[in-house]
Amino acid sequence: MKPKVVLVDDEPDVTELFSLVLQSPSYEIEIFNDPSVAVEEMMIRPPDVLFLDYCMPGMNGDEVALAVGPKISKALITGNLDIQTQAKFDRIFLKPVAMTELRAFILEKIRADI
Repeated sequence: MKPKVVLVDDEPDVTELFSLVLQSPSYEIEIFNDPSVAVEEMMIRPPDVLFLDYCMPGMNGDEVALAVGPKISKALITGNLDIQTQAKFDRIFLKPVAMTELRAFILEKIRADI
């Protein structure tokens, strides 16, 4: 089974763009625009790598990260570095983020699991 990468952002244009640009035969990408649905799905099959937007309605990225637990490699994508998080993130990316940085993070994390 291929490693799974999940992108959670409340803006469909953002998740679609990330999904298209980050496609790879090395892993599968799943996108969610509703953080609570994402949490439900990740409880069934946890991802290997998780990208979270911070500001989302219903649950912010920190709350999603706490809900899915510490065993998943997580990165937060935010436009505000003054946020306070309780969850542990492997990396915090500042918007706008280069897709090459996200791809490098994915490859670093899925190779670490091999």
